[in-house]
Amino acid sequence: MLFNSFAFFIFFGVFWLTFRLLPPSYRKYGLLFASYFFYAFWKPTYLLLLIGSTTLDYICSLQIEKYQANQRFKKALLLLSLVVNLGVLVFFKYADFLGQNIASLGQLFGWQADWVTLNLVLPLGISFYTFQTISYTLDVYWGRIQAERNFVNLALYVSFFPQLIAGPIERAKYLLPQFTKLKPLLSSETVFWLTLGFFKKMVIADNLAPFVDRVFNPAFTASPLEYILGAYAFTVQIYADFSGYSDIAIGLALMVGIRLHQNFQQPYFATSFQAFWRQWHISLSSWLRDYLYIPLGGNRSNHWLFNYRNLLITMLLGGLWHGANWTFVVWGLLHGFYLILERPFLHLSIQSSGLKFLKGVVVFHGVALAFVIFRVESLQHFNTIISLISTSKLQWQYTSLPYVGGLFTMVLFLIDIAIVKQWLSINSQQLAPKQYWRRYVILLGLFWAILLFGVFQGAQFIYFQF
Repeated sequence: MLFNSFAFFIFFGVFWLTFRLLPPSYRKYGLLFASYFFYAFWKPTYLLLLIGSTTLDYICSLQIEKYQANQRFKKALLLLSLVVNLGVLVFFKYADFLGQNIASLGQLFGWQADWVTLNLVLPLGISFYTFQTISYTLDVYWGRIQAERNFVNLALYVSFFPQLIAGPIERAKYLLPQFTKLKPLLSSETVFWLTLGFFKKMVIADNLAPFVDRVFNPAFTASPLEYILGAYAFTVQIYADFSGYSDIAIGLALMVGIRLHQNFQQPYFATSFQAFWRQWHISLSSWLRDYLYIPLGGNRSNHWLFNYRNLLITMLLGGLWHGANWTFVVWGLLHGFYLILERPFLHLSIQSSGLKFLKGVVVFHGVALAFVIFRVESLQHFNTIISLISTSKLQWQYTSLPYVGGLFTMVLFLIDIAIVKQWLSINSQQLAPKQYWRRYVILLGLFWAILLFGVFQGAQFIYFQF
């Protein structure tokens, strides 16, 4: 059920009206039922995986806490949780990828190895909710939080429908306490996040999608200029699409009294790749840092080689988390090399605004190049595109790209700079009358842009495939 679909509007309207009528003590049960219905609407049988994962971690975490002094038994319970959760994820997401590559490797040595493709349907949001449940069990294991006694609260933590499919990946310490104080809420901040999110998705991302899909179609040979414009267009599209989902999730969560973390903070204005990862998909990058990079040793080793190894492993697995394709592996490794190459220069203090701007341009184009690898279907396709760009003249062939695409891009950046920071940094009670009305003029403009330029076909969000 897509946020930008008619079915979701009906679902959420019925849910929220019911939620308002429920007594406070019953609201979390209504929210859990709605979350399970939301997930089962797509494929009911996969709801069992979600419930099974929740039940396993509920039992394991309670037993881990009970037997804190028994290190061997405690570790066995943690391994059980990790093996089952990651095993299910690997089976559904990577079985065909691993089987095909093992078979190909065997053929290189003359072994007759064939892999029968399973063609498994990937459960929606499995990468997100798996990481969320793993973080909960690890936090209990490390003694950072107490195990949750109330199964409904933990089930809500795993299945909370606004962020279930594509995050943000929330920590139990932050989200679990909020389920005890659910209440219906409709504020200017709620309307802001929802309007901004739908604008980014329906006006920016979905209008750029046809051009991006055509340019990156392996059956279509574009001109070098079109490939370059396609790289820029996809860089904008994926940001608008994913951050648009996150903004909508924040707004929907606020309507039931839950506050989610921001998942993006102007990442394309970062002046280093390290800053980019602190501002892009923040919940995933912080998860990888806290549950993978630091446990591997982080940058605590006295030898730079081990520090760089930890960084490359983290980014490689972060890339592989996105999908079962070598393109994602290379994308992750490329960002790992970016981070390694810039690390010796991070301590340098640059005061010149011109040099800071130049750094920002370099970082943006490094990210855009990596996103080309992220978007193509194979490394061979990427090699073909790079060869065409480097050996051909810049000629324009495809003329049906909407001219408003450039305008959309500029508007998107202006929104990030002028609206988000201003809106969130000033308390509405401290606003002067002119500032107060300026907010609602902006909201009205975004609303009319959605009506006039929005794509209402209910296009899928890009990160639903992960």
